[in-house]
Parts: sequence; structure tokens; C-alpha cells
Amino acid sequence: MEPQSQTITVSKVTPLIFNQLYADHGDTLSCPCTTNAILFKDFVSNEIIFHPICSSIFVSQQWIQALYNPNASTYTPPDFRTTAMSQFEILASFCSLSQDTVFENQIDIGNNEYITISLLPEVQVQTEVNGTVGFLKNSASAGIISFLNYLRIITRANYLISALNTNAVMGFFVFSSEYRIMGSTTFYSPYSSDTDKPDSHVACSNTNPITPAGFFEYSTVWIYEIHQWWYLPSPGTIMVDGFFGGCTPLESILQSTLDCLYDVTCIQLLLNYFPALNQIQLNWTNSVLTSKQQNASVIDYLDDLFIEEWSIEMNYSKYFDECAASYCTYTTTDRNDFTYAITLSISLYGGLIVIFRLIAPFLISSAMKLRYRPRNANVNLGAQNTFIYKFIESVKRLNLFKVANERTENNIKQQKIITRVYLILLTAVHPDTLKCPCSTVAIPYQKFVSLSPILHQICSSDFVGARWLVIMGKGTNSYISSDWRNIANGQLLLLSNLCQLANNMIDDAIHRFLLQTFIASTALIEIDLNTQLNATLNQLFQSTIVRFAFLVDTVTFVLSGPTGINSGKVNCICATNPNCEDPVAVDNNDYVYDHVDVEIAYIVPGSIAGCSSSHSLQLSTLECFYSDSDCFSIVMNYIQKAYFANVLYPVWFDPSPLIYDSRLSRFPPNTSINTIVKNIMVEEWNPSTSYNNFYESCAPNYCTYSQTIPTNSVVGVIIKLVSMIGGLIVSLHLITPLLVKFIIYLLSMINKRQQEPEQQQVRLKWFDQLKLTTRNVASLVYTKSISLNIFPRREFGNNIDQVTVRRLGQWSTRLYIALMIIGLAILTLYSVVQPHSLTKSFNQPSFNLYNQLFQKYGDQLKCSCSSIASTYNHFVKIEPAFHEICSSPFVSDEWRMNLTAGLDLDLSSYTLMDYRRFLSAHLQYLQGLCKISIESTNNSVDQLLSSLLVTTQLLPETVFYERTDLLIKHSKSSAPTTFARLNFLTRSVNHGNAIISSYGTNFEYIGPWYGWYSYAITQPKIYDNGCSCALYPNCTSQARFIEMNSSEIIPIRGLKIGCTPSESFLLSNLACFYDQSCINIIQQYTNSTNSSISLAITKSQFSINTTIAELINDLFVEEWATNINYSSYYEQCSPLLCSYTYSKQINLLYTITLILGLQGGLTIVLKWICPKIVRIAAKCCRQLEQPVSVPIHKQQQQVR
Repeated sequence: MEPQSQTITVSKVTPLIFNQLYADHGDTLSCPCTTNAILFKDFVSNEIIFHPICSSIFVSQQWIQALYNPNASTYTPPDFRTTAMSQFEILASFCSLSQDTVFENQIDIGNNEYITISLLPEVQVQTEVNGTVGFLKNSASAGIISFLNYLRIITRANYLISALNTNAVMGFFVFSSEYRIMGSTTFYSPYSSDTDKPDSHVACSNTNPITPAGFFEYSTVWIYEIHQWWYLPSPGTIMVDGFFGGCTPLESILQSTLDCLYDVTCIQLLLNYFPALNQIQLNWTNSVLTSKQQNASVIDYLDDLFIEEWSIEMNYSKYFDECAASYCTYTTTDRNDFTYAITLSISLYGGLIVIFRLIAPFLISSAMKLRYRPRNANVNLGAQNTFIYKFIESVKRLNLFKVANERTENNIKQQKIITRVYLILLTAVHPDTLKCPCSTVAIPYQKFVSLSPILHQICSSDFVGARWLVIMGKGTNSYISSDWRNIANGQLLLLSNLCQLANNMIDDAIHRFLLQTFIASTALIEIDLNTQLNATLNQLFQSTIVRFAFLVDTVTFVLSGPTGINSGKVNCICATNPNCEDPVAVDNNDYVYDHVDVEIAYIVPGSIAGCSSSHSLQLSTLECFYSDSDCFSIVMNYIQKAYFANVLYPVWFDPSPLIYDSRLSRFPPNTSINTIVKNIMVEEWNPSTSYNNFYESCAPNYCTYSQTIPTNSVVGVIIKLVSMIGGLIVSLHLITPLLVKFIIYLLSMINKRQQEPEQQQVRLKWFDQLKLTTRNVASLVYTKSISLNIFPRREFGNNIDQVTVRRLGQWSTRLYIALMIIGLAILTLYSVVQPHSLTKSFNQPSFNLYNQLFQKYGDQLKCSCSSIASTYNHFVKIEPAFHEICSSPFVSDEWRMNLTAGLDLDLSSYTLMDYRRFLSAHLQYLQGLCKISIESTNNSVDQLLSSLLVTTQLLPETVFYERTDLLIKHSKSSAPTTFARLNFLTRSVNHGNAIISSYGTNFEYIGPWYGWYSYAITQPKIYDNGCSCALYPNCTSQARFIEMNSSEIIPIRGLKIGCTPSESFLLSNLACFYDQSCINIIQQYTNSTNSSISLAITKSQFSINTTIAELINDLFVEEWATNINYSSYYEQCSPLLCSYTYSKQINLLYTITLILGLQGGLTIVLKWICPKIVRIAAKCCRQLEQPVSVPIHKQQQQVR
């Protein structure tokens, strides 16, 4: 038989069987998984070991508070006593943040779905799992580092001042018997004195210099300049190994390597300078750190989330069980099944014998005629041969699939062209039914998609480069902080970091996207592929833009502190109106000893001052940085003038201006920077897709299309007819004579009865007639069987007498009948009794029909999805319902402005503890929290609805609801994570840096410290229970109104004041907004005429005593109103076929056809072999009988 490709199915697959099958048939092996999306937590476990610092005494509150020094602000920035407690406090926050992030990351990894259409080998699963876990871990740490870097820049850009006197110092001096106050940023020089290189000083307002930390003798000197300037440590200074001092404790700890904590001697040194450490009863020798990662900096540790080892344990057996592949198939080229070959050969043999007997004479006659036919010289055999040759060659060149030994560039190109033409033709002829199943269903986007985004040209310009930023830092106006050159310096620093942050977030988003998989059950045509990709890419772009905007808004919201703006044109207090604006100008100044005379030299177009540097940046434009603007040369001249005035040895260069081209940029020069930032600084995303790469990755082995044709092909019908001819001829050969004789007999009996007189006929009862007929038939059958002889004399030779021939013929006939019955019985039973799996199919069933079928057949019903991947937004609707406060008038700008309109513009006129100083800040904070909560929740919902549900088989309704509910619950629980993480980091850094609140609620300056020209020190505010803002950020007291002319105090229900308005409000609750009398008191003391209605208690699931911090943990969400539509999922799955399989053993028509087919072949074989068997048996019998008679024995010897 000719070798044929055969698909082998193996059921009851075990890991051992699968490994063997994969080793033998890896190229064609396919084991479809019952579950296509497996949660990582079901087969992957993680074991994580953190750096020992995070579990050591050095990050405990006991250690941190023992480092507290109430006189910390009296030392210089590099003195370790200044920042020791703050550095360790930030370090502890980093450890806590890292551990929480890793824990949340583990949950995210566990709930991440591993898409597996078919069962995969262990090595491949392990590799993909390691890649996914590693990417998610790195992505989480990269997000923290990016946010932290942005936080560092915006802290400097907003000129947030540390109470530790590290980045700015305040001084007092006596003038005309009066104390005057002055302030300045601090400076660092990498040299030993300011006379070595005057231009080497680096200001903390521009960069973040650091120097090794130690204990300096001159730290306590009261002179102002000693604290304003700091240098490298002089020889002999007692140093703290691995620790640094800098502009802020954050900058210092990030560069620290913690070497001191590995050395007992160094720890003993700390005990000498921090006496409170001696109260910790601990064996320091056993407490020193031991780590595999010594000499790495804290920022390196944070980049790894303080993880020393992350081991991933992938349980392949659990993956195998979750996949639950019920069978495997592979293709092999082999000869036909042996039993089938025998059956078919026997069936065809009989029919072919009969056919050949009929056509053989005709063929021989025709051949003889052709042999003697004269040759025709005019026949051009060469042309015929040429045509045949060309046809054969064209067939050889047709190649739809790859060939291993034909991998040259020319061959590959030819294969692609032929395949493309073939697909186009098929699509044109059968556009609706063409299906080319992909051999690889899950294709990573990186295989056929690339993205090359182009950022706004400002991000690659000289203006945000290090060289120009140095010039801008030294081209400022030292006397007037509101000068455009000062503001522009901070804005360009911030803009530079925004560009870096945008670039990092874009790279991360693209990397995440390209690692995701595109699910394609069949090869899509190019138009459909581009349509799907455009929708997916637009979703990627929008989600990335939203994430970036959320990050920027969060930092701006958390860090923006109210400052006052009071110019000749605008009189605005940011404490009550966060939207204050003022044009920015370049100022000319005349410095006099006791004051500075200011004159506006030039108002810079497009530059706006807001309530913070970040707010100012968002309001401003870049128009004065474009070449075609009138103001570009003007502002450059002013910067150059200030730079040459401030620098002894100037090194100037002219930055290249921005060039606007409407064909290349979608942002005109007068576009606000806020608009550019909201679009993540991107001009063009530049996506590129390759259909060739997609098709190669899909790698369809074949294509199919539907066409209505007869059930059996012509070849199949011919084979069946040929196989049945022999059996029909034999059967008819036996039956026809008997049938004719029986008919003649019946006719003769009828005629005979008609001739006999009616009265002579003896009528028997029907039962007697039946017995008589049966007896006659049995007698006839027996007589015929005994005497039946179907073999002619020639089968036994001519040297045997007639009686012996007849006897041998009768025995041969009996043997023939017996073997025929046995042979037919055995072959028929073997072929028929075997159970046949039959599949009942339903093409494109409606949803109602599917429900009926599922109720009838249950889990046996299988429906293959034509679309195996669908986004949840097609069948899930989620409408978050938020706390009533977020939609109430209390969070509106109008209500707040009307409420505070009656307050004094100068809020400092109220006593420090009067709530009227903080009311507007709290309302602004509440409004911001609601906005960010709504944005964060909507982002989570959008992310959920844009994720994919991958199912090759239609999920039953209960399984679908369970799976969807699980995903929604996970999304709901993880929604607050991003904001909570950013908020925690911001609050921890602000407190660790000891940032002074502009409200003066956490620290206050004390001066003069000593003498007539000294610096000012700071001291923390103390709240209830002796809580110090230096040690804790969340110290609070009851909010209250204080009468100016009396000692009357009016407490306000549920509200608190504390170290900062944000921290105190987080510990407050909304009880006052549920109490009409409380609202009336607020309106009374703010002189407001607004009429406001309190909130309704019954409209919230939260208690009125729930703190704002607790509400934030739920993002102010009351509920997620969810609507899951199974019928919509069914439409997305769009099953083309539903089926159920059952077993059936006997098919009457198939049995009759098989018997007829076998009978013909067996008849010929047995007719040939039975006489020979009988002759041999007879001969053997005669030989056994011959020894009884001696003469016969001798006669036999003579015969021999």
C-alpha cells in the first residue's frame, strides 16, 4: 500500500507519555488544553529572601528614635548627627515599601494568566514563567525608581525646604537695632576651601551634591556662612563608613552603601555620638549585617526591591493537571493499518477479478491492433513531451510550506510569494469560509509589531541638557526669587525630568506590550489584522497617557504647598485659591544694604507663575524657546548677562532653538506645557506591523474552506462498488437458480391447484401448513447440502474415478461453506463489534439552541470558539459608585471659594491652631482625593475591561461567571495599590526630609541662635499626647475655631489639625458633613452666607466615623455595579460548531456492505484453496489406511 500521512490520537496522556511523544514527534505533536488560561498561583511558587537590613534592628523604631537629636539643625549637612535619624527612617520606609510591593507583586503574578492553548514541554514553560516573573518584578521596581526620581526633582524645583538646614539655611542679622531675616540655598564644593576654585561651588537649588558623612568639629559654629557652605572632609575627621551627607537626607541615603553596619567598630563609634543607642540591650557583634551584596548603594538595593534572592519553583505536574489535555495527536507517514489493508484487499480482490475477466480480452485486442498500426510521422511527440515536462516542472515549483533543505533567500522569497498568491486566490473565491489554522496560536507582539515613538523636540534639545542646565543654574537672579531666570531654571529641571519619566514609562509600556501575546486561532488577512492591531495599539497609547497623567497629577497634588502671590497685577492667596496666576518678568534690581529695588525689565510671553513650580510649568508655554519667536533672543541675552555677572570664568554656549514644523509636530509653540505633558510628551507613536512576520509566526500548515459536495468522492464510490461486485456476483450466482426454481415451483403449484376440482382440495389449517412447509424446506436444505457439489472435475485431476471426484467435491463444498461462514463471521465481528465513536454536530447554533443542547447533554457538549480571545468590555459592564461626598457641593470650587471669601486674605491673622487657617487646604485636599480616587478606579476598570479572556472552547455559564467574578474581585482589591504606594512613598520622603510646611504646622524657626549674625535653627511642633512632628508625621489635635478676642474654643466634629494639613485630614472623618449644625458652625465662623445641606447617612455603606485614610484605602468606592452578560460572551466566542460524541457498535447498512465486500474475495480464495485441502486430507487418510494391507503397501512403493 502507498504510504500516507496519518493522524494518530493518544488518549489518557501522562507526563511520561507526553515527554516520549514530544521527543519522537515534537514537530507535529498537539495536545489541546482543556483550560487555556492557567493562573500562575496554581503551578508557580516563589521563595524570596530580602536583604538582611530589612529585618535588622537598624530599621526598627527603637533604633531610629534613639538616633533622634533635638539639635540636629545646628550641625552642617555632612555631619552625620544632622541626618542620621532621617536617613534610617527613609531606609525603613524603603524596606517597608519594597516588602509591600513584592507581596502585592506576588499576588499580581499569582493572578496573572498563563495562556497555553496546547500542552507545552517543561523547559519551555519554565523559560516563559521565569521571563514573566522577572519582567513583572523589574517593572514594579522601575516604576518606584522612576517615581522617586521625579519626586527628587520636583522637591528641588518647588524649593521645598528641610528643617534640618541641609538644602537651605535661614540667617538673622541686626540692622538698625532690628533683627532682619535672610535665606539662601546651601552650596557644596569638592575642594577644601572656597579660594581654590570659586566656580566649583554647587548649589542645592540646582543639583544634589553629596559628600562622605562624619562628625565635624566646626558643625556647631554659629556663623551663618559655615552652614551655608560645606566642603570635603578635612584629614583627621571621624568618618562614618558608607554614609553620606547632602542636600536632603533622601539624597544622602540613596548613595549610602551601609558599610558601617557591617562593622562592629563603626557601630561602637555611633554609640559614642548617639548615647540613646546604649539603652538598646543588644549584642552588637551578632547584630552586624552579613550580605552577599556588600558595596552596593541603597538605590541599587531599591532597584532590586531589597531582594537578595528570588527563586521560582514551577511545578510542572500541577501545570500538566491544570492544562488537562485529554488527548494528544501527531501526524506520521506510514502504511495503512494492517487489518484495514487485509479487509480492503480481500474486498477488492473479488471485484477486480470479475472486472479484469471482462475487460482483459478487449485490452489484448486493442493492444494487438496498436502494435501493427503504422507510425504517423506527423505526430509531434517532442511538443507533447515538452508540454508534459513544463507542467511537471511548474508543479515542482509550487511550494506552499517551508522546506528544511531549501532555506536560501531566493527560496524563502519564492515560498512567500506563492503562499500569498494562493491565499489571495482562495480568499477571493471563498472569502467567508476560508480558514487557515495557526500552528502557533499565541504570538508575542514583538514578533511582528515595532514601536518607535518620537517625543516632543524639547526632550532632545539643548535646553534640558546637562550643559545648559548648568548655565541656567548660574544665570539666575540671586536677589529676586520671582525673576523669570530663577523660575525658568526650576522649570527646565522639572521638564528635563518629565521627559526622562515619560521616556521611561513609554519604554516600560512598550516592553510590557511587546511581551504580551496576540491570540490568533487562524491566519487573518492583512486588512483584518491591521484593524485589530490599530484598536489594540490605540488602547495601549491611551492607557499609557492616562497612567502618566495620573502619576504627574498625584505628585503635584501631594507635594503642592500653598504659597502666596501678591504682585501689582494680582492679589491672590494660594491657601484659599490654588489657581492663582501671575505673569513672569525679567527684573532689574538695585541692591541696597537693607533692601532691593526692583524694576520690571521684560515680561516674558507664555511664562506664567502659579502656586508651585510644577503648577507654573503646566500653565506656561515654550514659545520663547522657538527660533521664529521674537522673545528668544531677548531672554537669551538676559540669561547670558546674568551668567557672565555671576561666573568668574564663564564658559558660554548658544543653545539651538526649537523649530516648529506643522508637518512634524502637533503642538504649536503656544501650546501649554500641561497639554504636552498630558499627552506624555509624544509627537508620534510610529507603530509598524509586518504581515509577513505575522504569517510566518502563525505558520498555518493548511487552509480549509467550506464547499457543498457529495458525501463520497468518485474514487470512494468506485472502491466501494468494486469491493461489492465480487460479493454480489457470488451471492446472485447462488441465489438466482434457487430463486428461479422456487418461482417456477410456485407457479406450477398454482396451476395444479386451479386444475383440481374445488371439492377435492383438502384445506389444511395454517399451522399445519407452516409445519409441513418447514419440514419440506429443512428436508430440501439437508438433501441439497449433502449432495451439493460446486467444484468441477478439473479441480481434482483426471486420474480419479467419478465417484471419488463427486465425494471429494462434496467434502470440498462443505469445507468451503464452513470456512466461508467462519471467515465472514470473524472478519465481520472484528470490524463491526469494535465500538465506533460517532459525533453529532450542530452548525452555528443559536444561543437558544445552545442552551437547549447544554441542558440535554451537559459537559459532553463541546463548542469551539471561532474567536478564542475577546476583551472583557464586550460582555462586562462596570459602573463604580463613589461616596456621596465626591459628588456633593463640598468638593466644588464654587462652594469652597464662597465659603472662604469672608476670611481674611492674610490667614496668619488667625491664631496658629485656628481651623480657619486650614479649612481651605482640607477642602482642596478632599477635592483632590476624590478626583484621584475616581481616576484611579476608572483606570483599573479600563485595564480590566481591556484585558483578554482566552478560551478555545465555549465556557459553560457557571464557569464563565466564576472566572469573571474572580477577576473583578482581584481588580477591585488592587485598584488602590498604585495611589497607596505613591502616597506612602511621598509622605515617607517628605517626613524623612523634614520638609517644612508652609503653614508652619510641623516645624518653626528659632532665632537668633547666637550673636548678631547667625543662622536660625528649627524645632518641631508638639501636638496631643506630646507627639513630636520630628518623630511622627501624623501628630494631631482636635480642629477648632478660636475667638480672637476671647479664650472661647469651638471644637469641630470629626476634623483634626496636625503636622501638615494632608496628614491631619487623613486622620479626620466626615462626621461634620453629616451634621447640619456642624456645617452651620463652619459657615458662621467663615462669615459665609451659603446654605448647604448635610450628607445623608443612609446613602453610604461607610460609617460616619470612617477616617479619610480608610476611605482612601477603598478609593471612596461604595460598590462596583457589575453587569456580566453571558449571551454577549457567546456572541464573541461565536461557535461555528457544537458537537457531542457518543459510541455505537452496530450499524446495519455498514454491516451489509462489509459482508458483501468480503464475500466476493473470500469466495475466490476459498474456491481455490478448499479442493486442494480436501485432496491433501484424502491423500493423508489413504496413507494412514495403507499399513493394514501389505500388498497395498507394496503398490504404494511402486508408485513412488
